[in-house]
Amino acid sequence: MKSYWFSDVLEIRSGPGVEGVRVSGPVVKYDDTANLGTFTEAISPGAFSWTDVSVSIQHDRKRLIGRTGANLSLVDTDSELRADLSLLETRDSHDAKTMLDAGLLRGWSAEFVVSDDRFDGMNRTIHRAELRGISLVDQPAYTESVAEIKHRWETRAAGVQATYRYDQTETISDTGRNRKRVIRPNAFRTSLDDPEQEITLQLGRDPSKTIGSKRSGTLELEDTPEGLTAIVREAPDTTAYNDFQAQIQAGMVAHMVPQVREVKGAYRDVPEPGNESVTIREYDSLKLFALSLQLRSPKGADSAVDIIDEGRAVWAGLEIY
Repeated sequence: MKSYWFSDVLEIRSGPGVEGVRVSGPVVKYDDTANLGTFTEAISPGAFSWTDVSVSIQHDRKRLIGRTGANLSLVDTDSELRADLSLLETRDSHDAKTMLDAGLLRGWSAEFVVSDDRFDGMNRTIHRAELRGISLVDQPAYTESVAEIKHRWETRAAGVQATYRYDQTETISDTGRNRKRVIRPNAFRTSLDDPEQEITLQLGRDPSKTIGSKRSGTLELEDTPEGLTAIVREAPDTTAYNDFQAQIQAGMVAHMVPQVREVKGAYRDVPEPGNESVTIREYDSLKLFALSLQLRSPKGADSAVDIIDEGRAVWAGLEIY
């Protein structure tokens, strides 16, 4: 999650002896503490690292006015992280100077991603963070992030765990001769063992609603003779996942359905007992490419879907008891 800090100390220099227009001042003062409503936040000296930092107006990357290695210098001391920006002859830079002169833009806002932090009660200290960008803004950017932070502190589920059970007879079609299937234990083993084979856990059949994946390490897969269990311990805080969570909490029953491709010669068709006009396709091996969380499932399909870590306060993967 991105975090923001704001400093309203700006120096604007132009005129004799100054090359162009320069804007400078502390981006972060290490002796400051931000009150974010639910908790306070401070940043340790030396916490920041960076490789490529851009400068924009109002955190709009389309309004780029600077970058390290070009016209932005950053100096990190024991007391502050300081920026010095030389405005270029561009339309956005001219707009920035005009708004600075008029007092519309009032300070620096730092945008960074935290990798190491500690809590002492409700006081957070950031020890490591990667600086991604700074921006000239009209108001503290962290006031915008307070809503996100408060939302993440609400009691909510951190993830999902679902198990698909083997050896069950599922109805996959209402017409035709082959209407049912049975997936045997170890049928997904080739896909699970292949490091290049991607397997995703997604909401419905929409790949854009993926909440975990095998190759990224966000999806854990446990295969036993009884079934395949998929675990995402920290689901992304997206609208799709929050809607799914609300549906489960409202009492709707979810199912996990494997999305597969057949492997030639790795199945057999057997007549359905008492109805020989219909066959059941039994699979010993299948290529598994996705697991779909659905509110409807094939008739006869049995799976279990649970929200995990429900009832704990969760913020950025940190559990608060």
